Amino acid sequence: MEFYLHNGKIVEETNFNPQKYWFEAPLHLKSAMWFAHGEIPFFDEHIRLINEQMDLLDCNYLIENTEKSELHRQIKRLINKNKGYMGGWISLCVILGQKSCDVVGSVKKHTQRIFPFGQTGNLAVISTERKWSGSPFSKYRFYADWFWRSEKIRTDGSRYGDVIFCNDKGFVTEALGSNLFCIKGQTLITPAMETGCISDLFRNLVLTSATKLGLTVLESPSLQPTELKNMDEIFTVSEEHGFRWILGLGIKRFLKNRSEEIHALTENKLWEERETTANRN
Repeated sequence: MEFYLHNGKIVEETNFNPQKYWFEAPLHLKSAMWFAHGEIPFFDEHIRLINEQMDLLDCNYLIENTEKSELHRQIKRLINKNKGYMGGWISLCVILGQKSCDVVGSVKKHTQRIFPFGQTGNLAVISTERKWSGSPFSKYRFYADWFWRSEKIRTDGSRYGDVIFCNDKGFVTEALGSNLFCIKGQTLITPAMETGCISDLFRNLVLTSATKLGLTVLESPSLQPTELKNMDEIFTVSEEHGFRWILGLGIKRFLKNRSEEIHALTENKLWEERETTANRN
């Protein structure tokens, strides 16, 4: 039996029908929060981002501090009700209707407590769609979601497990729902925020981990898609999908040596930062 969180109440799956919210509401602000060890390390940051988006959209609703504390308690209870004893993701969706705002939460369990790394690897393809880099909404998931959905449908059943996007200027911006990272020699290269890429909460952890490992970090505003075939390694990272190794692009195949090192250090830093924040509070 699965349980959901709906407007402050935990309800059984059989008593919850969310279809009307998905059909009637014009906008959904979604967050996928990783949890493990009984903690949700980026919970506060996700709430801040949800409020930030609603403020930009001129919404009348914000998640206040008192409501945030209660929501955190309810989500932890939801994890326990769904027996998420190892790790996994909380999907939190703020559904903005014409006259109402609903908050829905669900749990997707994972078999391990370690933030996942896809060992199999994906073949990637460059999308023909272009993402506009000039919007203040470019870094948010809801803005790019239709790009991702359309390309996921187009490549479903094909040999391509990931898609790489370019912006309106033709420069590489992101992968399917994730930030994109490349390694060439001793340099980690990722599209700069000005390319219109999404801003995943794991992005800075990855950049910090790469620096700790002695790599030079380059946030490039003008990475050409043709340059990707010159890289030694390519991987993607998002809180929702974990680390995903790009096995190949066209006929080029990539390694995953430094990618795995960055993943291991990122996992450690995630909990180090969580402990530091807890001690500060």
